[in-house]
Amino acid sequence: MRPWQSVTVAVLILASYYLLENHVAPKIFAPDCGKIKGEDLRDKCYYQIAWQLKDARQCEKITREKSLDECLLALGSGLNDTSICDRISSSNQRIDCLWSISQKIDPKTCERLPDEKERDGCYQYLGIKTGDVEICRRITNSTNADSCYYWTAINTKNKSICGRVQDPRLNSDCKKDITA
Repeated sequence: MRPWQSVTVAVLILASYYLLENHVAPKIFAPDCGKIKGEDLRDKCYYQIAWQLKDARQCEKITREKSLDECLLALGSGLNDTSICDRISSSNQRIDCLWSISQKIDPKTCERLPDEKERDGCYQYLGIKTGDVEICRRITNSTNADSCYYWTAINTKNKSICGRVQDPRLNSDCKKDITA
């Protein structure tokens, strides 16, 4: 994931939580959106209704594909609903949606990421975040797996995890860093 994509996803997710938790969307009934003449305003209306009702079907009333995908991304990641992510037409935004959910829930969502590097990154993040070495075992790239084991050992102060680090230098550093 490119750095700017991470920032974009983070902003959308934060905005999603804010909207969902604070019910910022105006109290409008969905049929009223259809009466709005301008496409941009009409799409924004459906976006707000989707948030208010927590209903992805409202997103699907949005006419512009990019706006539709943004609505589904924000709603899917905000509600932790992978089935909403699956409805996103842009593969990059679909991956962003799944990635954001995987970081909040469990490694099963990581399995749905189409690219091996994305999956490994997802497992690495979750393994380190949760301190669960079993998640680190799912990583296919040995350098990433070593990093996952190293940081999990450091964070949990569990020297026995260092034994799973295959790189000799990192293995040694792991044991020294926990002892220090």
